[in-house]
Amino acid sequence: MSLDIYLRCSCCQSNIMDENFTHNVINMWNKAGCYEALYESEGKKAKEITNILFLALKDFCINFPEYQALDSPNGWGTAKHAIGFLFKVWRACDQNPEAIIHLSA
Repeated sequence: MSLDIYLRCSCCQSNIMDENFTHNVINMWNKAGCYEALYESEGKKAKEITNILFLALKDFCINFPEYQALDSPNGWGTAKHAIGFLFKVWRACDQNPEAIIHLSA
């Protein structure tokens, strides 16, 4: 199971971003303070979660060993990959502030 997050143009509804990531890192998202931004932002504009994602990235970088301690034992969901996913989503939101967020979990 995974979280699928899409950004769509608010004008033409074309996909700007389409990313997915395993649910196995929910503890990391909670620790970073971005769970709600990732899982409960259906219909919001990207600019509404950009700062939250930025702060989560900052915490990931500062406290990376603490996130590594939360790596999934089965290898599906590591801090190394989670920070990459989070960066992609933040960058897409930052570059497309008026895009609309759609989710599938």
